[in-house]
Amino acid sequence: MATVPAIPLLSADDYLNRSFEHDVEFVDGLLVERGMPTPAHSLLQAIVVEHLRQHRKAFGYGVFPECRVELIKRSRYRIPDVLIAGVPLPTGPVLTEAPLAVVEIWSPDDRIGPQLARFREYWARGVRNVVILHPEDFIALRYENGALIEGALKHLQMEDGRKIPFDSDAMLAELREELSRI
Repeated sequence: MATVPAIPLLSADDYLNRSFEHDVEFVDGLLVERGMPTPAHSLLQAIVVEHLRQHRKAFGYGVFPECRVELIKRSRYRIPDVLIAGVPLPTGPVLTEAPLAVVEIWSPDDRIGPQLARFREYWARGVRNVVILHPEDFIALRYENGALIEGALKHLQMEDGRKIPFDSDAMLAELREELSRI
């Protein structure tokens, strides 16, 4: 009888104390590669960060690109493209509190199944603002309780009633303009 080869597992401590050439996520002991960003992805990420940073003081949050987030203690660590964290701002090597919002920017090698699994994990952790921006198709989507909903966003609705400005159409238009100059 043939045996299945054992997959080497990594501990959470080993993951958290290592750096990687291309940062990877950690899912139940396995390292999971992230989609490789394109120039459009990188430009849109910079636009989103710049936009959100304009409002950080008025709304009392921090903006973090590519910050490790603990979704399940010692088991699941994801790295969203951009996240909003409440105050006080995190000071450790990983965000352990649920983000207020997550913005993911689609990469050409992203696949819907694994991405939906990530979005479900964010939702299960209490993240009620999960936004997906597609830099090649210039569309915005949001994830809500198992569904992807396409449509422009004007703000991110916080649980305390605050509405953080988030004009997805304006950000995608800025991306389109930037790309036309390249």
